[in-house]
Amino acid sequence: MFVLHNPVFFTDPFGLYAVSKGAGIFPWNRTPTPIPPITMTRDGDNITINAFVRIWGSGADLFIPGSDVTFRQAVINGIVNEWGGERGGLNVSVNVVDISQGAHWLSTGQRSLSIEIVNDAGVSNQSGLWSLVNPGRITLYTMFYHGGNRSVAQVERTSAHEFGHSIGVLDGIGFGYRGNTRHGDIVSLMSSMWYEGITGATRLDLELAWHAQTTGRRRAWTHRTVQPIINTHGIIRER
Repeated sequence: MFVLHNPVFFTDPFGLYAVSKGAGIFPWNRTPTPIPPITMTRDGDNITINAFVRIWGSGADLFIPGSDVTFRQAVINGIVNEWGGERGGLNVSVNVVDISQGAHWLSTGQRSLSIEIVNDAGVSNQSGLWSLVNPGRITLYTMFYHGGNRSVAQVERTSAHEFGHSIGVLDGIGFGYRGNTRHGDIVSLMSSMWYEGITGATRLDLELAWHAQTTGRRRAWTHRTVQPIINTHGIIRER
């Protein structure tokens, strides 16, 4: 047993250390099966989201202006609090492990989601081709593109929205505003993140994420894909 790199990762190439089933020890000369950075499991109305992330960048450990909260802390809090909890009849538990902090026992092949926090003005985004094993990367900026400072709440909401892309939900922004009277104003973290009254992910966001996680395909916001969820759970509010 020895450790690699900083932060500390425990490595056991010869399988000498007793681990629980599923820990994924492989011979040193064999390529391990990659483990997705984000997993989503479901038992009825109970959902668990586990995410291994690597938060880094020039703004990661800066304090958000006017607060005692770092951008790193706000990002984690936003993902946990705005996706977790009671969400339209679903009970959601979210666990985030930032592997760039402290020592972690990682299963062989465990991937992580890159979240870079840039100390500059810009438009936060999720980029790269998406798959379960490689869900792209998130880039967040400490300031808005016009140069204004972000508040703690704004950092948390933005982080939660971009994380939604990483678990497979595309942007639905504008979906309910383009003369489509069937949908009115769809209240959703991924379609109307700054709408008054939004408190994080909705049932619609989670159902779309569950589809992506179980099929390996992201579902576009169309009448065919979204309307059945709206009909089943009543997720709609007219402007």
